[in-house]
Amino acid sequence: MEFPQGEAEYDARSASEFYKSFGLTPGKDFGSDDVVIQLEYGYRVNLPFMKALNVKMIHTAVERAWTNGGFGILTAKEEGLELEPEGGIVFITRTGIRYHKGDCRYLRKSRIPIDLEEAKGKGYTPCKVCKPQIQD
Repeated sequence: MEFPQGEAEYDARSASEFYKSFGLTPGKDFGSDDVVIQLEYGYRVNLPFMKALNVKMIHTAVERAWTNGGFGILTAKEEGLELEPEGGIVFITRTGIRYHKGDCRYLRKSRIPIDLEEAKGKGYTPCKVCKPQIQD
């Protein structure tokens, strides 16, 4: 699988169901800032008194990418893109609908950094527990 080289390519591949052929669902199984490693291999099992059985195995690992210097965009530059987020960074979870401060208790298992304005644009609402500042 080739990795997307930016947010636009990630969004285009997600919309075209490119990742479905790999058994993955963007946003559920992984986000745009995650690293997905997939290993596919086959082996043959010889069984007595039966036809040999060919088995295909697929193992997938999803790891959080620490790409804050590039704001989640994979790039060939050493330093990433020189972008400055206007509204600040907040955090979302893989399955949630709210954005959070970095120290919120709801971020124990999943913690995906995202620009505040991007989070609002994608329909996320502020967490009622940590109450991240809304800059309007």
